[in-house]
Amino acid sequence: MKIKEAAFLSLASRCGFGRFEPHANAPSAYNFYTGDYRCILFLDIHNGHVRSGQLFVGFDLSVNEHQVNVWNRNNRFVKAYQSPHGLLAVELDLLSGVANEDGLREVFTLWSIQLSRLGEVFG
Repeated sequence: MKIKEAAFLSLASRCGFGRFEPHANAPSAYNFYTGDYRCILFLDIHNGHVRSGQLFVGFDLSVNEHQVNVWNRNNRFVKAYQSPHGLLAVELDLLSGVANEDGLREVFTLWSIQLSRLGEVFG
């Protein structure tokens, strides 16, 4: 991606990600909401430009390996894993090629749809 951090955040806001608030404990990390879920956007910045990013949300919900495997088998891009404390975490990597309006809209739509389906597997 060859886009400055502020321009990326502005573009992401226009594409449905909503308002970004700087994360208190991490540089180039931002809190935002998808529905009722408080998510985090992590950005990898190099020379002032966004190189890649990751959408993340963690849940206070105990999960097991079988549930995670079922989710990951059926969901190619939004991946779940069990945190070291046995809790659910979900992430989606942003790679080069999505730093345009159509790409970010598609990512936001995918993220939103997948988060809304979490209850199907994790109850």
